[in-house]
Amino acid sequence: MALVPPSNADRIALVPTADLIVALLDRYDHAVFAGIQDRPAGPETADGMTVTSRRYVGDAYKCMGVAHGVISMCQRAIDNATEEMSPDDL
Repeated sequence: MALVPPSNADRIALVPTADLIVALLDRYDHAVFAGIQDRPAGPETADGMTVTSRRYVGDAYKCMGVAHGVISMCQRAIDNATEEMSPDDL
């Protein structure tokens, strides 16, 4: 039986999240990272919890511009998937 090398996803899964974020941000002069994790309910949180991670590197003004571009992309996606109500439905 031949050994199968690990896939990129398998290799990335072995890297701690904090190290992965640092490595990704190190590739750019100016970068923004944001991530949200929805954690299920458990013994310490009956309703579950949401964990948010936000970081940026580089010039704050350039990072705000990149972040605004992402916000605009998200808003376009929402607008494209939403049907507006007619005045008759109000």
